[in-house]
Amino acid sequence: MTTKSTRTVNIASSGAVTCRTTAFANGLPQFPGDPASSVFLENSKGYAIGYTALLHPNLTSSFRYGYTRQGQEYTGILNAPFVYFRDIDTRYATSTGLTRITPVHQLSEDLAWSHGAHNLTFGGVVRLINNHRLDYGHSFSNIETNGSVLITGVVSSSRPMLKTPVNTSVCSPICWA
Repeated sequence: MTTKSTRTVNIASSGAVTCRTTAFANGLPQFPGDPASSVFLENSKGYAIGYTALLHPNLTSSFRYGYTRQGQEYTGILNAPFVYFRDIDTRYATSTGLTRITPVHQLSEDLAWSHGAHNLTFGGVVRLINNHRLDYGHSFSNIETNGSVLITGVVSSSRPMLKTPVNTSVCSPICWA
C-alpha cells in the first residue's frame, strides 16, 4: 500500500504553504503461511511556509519556516528469547522492532539591500534536529550453537586441545588454543 498527497496553498502572492505525506507498508513471511516477519512503515511529513516583505523600497526580507518529520518503523514479531543453530534458518522469524522519528525545524531569513548598481544580500539558517530512536534488538536474549550437535548428538571440537599457548609472545596465559 502506498499513498502520497501533495497540497500547495497560496496565502498571498508572496508566500506559499506546501504539505506532503507518504505512507508505505510491506512485509514477507519467513515461511509460507506465517505472518510477515517484518513490516516497514513510513509516515514522513513535511511542511513549509514562507513570507517575503518589502521593508523599504530598496530593502527586501524573505523569511522561511520548514518542518520535516521523518518517521520510519520496522515491526518485528519476536516476543521471547530463542535458541538457533548456526547456518540453519529458524522455524519462526526472529525479527525485532525499530522505530525512528526525526523532526527537523528550519528557520531562515534573507535580507537584500540594493543601492544604485550595488546589491548586498545576506542571511542565516537555523536547524533544530532531534533523533528519537527506539530499538528492540537487544530486548530478548538468544543462544547460538553448532548444527553438528544434530548429527553426532554431542558437542565436539574438530581441533585437539593443545597444552601450550599458540604464541606466547603475543598471547597472555589465558589465550590457549
